[in-house]
Amino acid sequence: MSGGLDVEREAGCARVVLRRPEVHNALSLALLAELDRTLRELDADDDVGVIVLVGEGGRAFSSGFDLRDPSARGRRPVPHAYPDVTRQGELPGFDALERCATPVVAAIDGYCLGGGLELALLCDLRIATRGSSFGLPEPHRGMLGGAGLAHLSRSIPLGEALWLHLTGGRMSADRAYQIGLVQALADDAESLTRLTGEVAAQILRGSPLAVQFIKRIVREGRELSVQQQWRFAEMFNFVLRGSDDAAEGPRAFAERREPAWTRPRPEAAE
Repeated sequence: MSGGLDVEREAGCARVVLRRPEVHNALSLALLAELDRTLRELDADDDVGVIVLVGEGGRAFSSGFDLRDPSARGRRPVPHAYPDVTRQGELPGFDALERCATPVVAAIDGYCLGGGLELALLCDLRIATRGSSFGLPEPHRGMLGGAGLAHLSRSIPLGEALWLHLTGGRMSADRAYQIGLVQALADDAESLTRLTGEVAAQILRGSPLAVQFIKRIVREGRELSVQQQWRFAEMFNFVLRGSDDAAEGPRAFAERREPAWTRPRPEAAE
């Protein structure tokens, strides 16, 4: 694909690879536009049950926005730079990732900084090598970490989020794991690939409809009270109970075999 992006598919899993290793997989306007199109296509594909986002090269997941990108005129991309953005705060790639019904796992090896960390925050799970590091250096460049400001404090304790935002400092992978920013650690790149594949396989074992519903209930339900979230979940549970998957799961368990799930498009969750 153009724009420094490639997709590798295997058994229900799509690996989306950021391929700009010469600039630590920095996010250019072209890359973000390609990422946006790719994520929307994969999310609508019945054969894709999980997406893994990874950076090529072994030195960085992504070092953030490419400040040397001529099309950005030396500045971080802003919403009005994109003709197809209609609501303030949306960015291609970021918006598609936030709206993605398919589970997304970030496989992080190396630097995960600025816009790269913001991208990882929009993924559902983050797995990193022990040598990786995390940071939001935007204030040192006279910028604000848009998606980071919106999502980081929802993922980790407030004090830890403010430390990253205000100091622009780096956080080790071990510390990121301790505070829940990262869900699992791998010793090296090879272990990361293996572990990410195992996690993807576990997700793919579940009913696609149930997995999509769980993601939506948990993410959207964060803004609701416990009682409201419970009622919100029950709406989806009502739909799930009437699905083929609800019958197939117990039947497969009784017959001691793997379930043969249906694979509806994400729109089925509406």
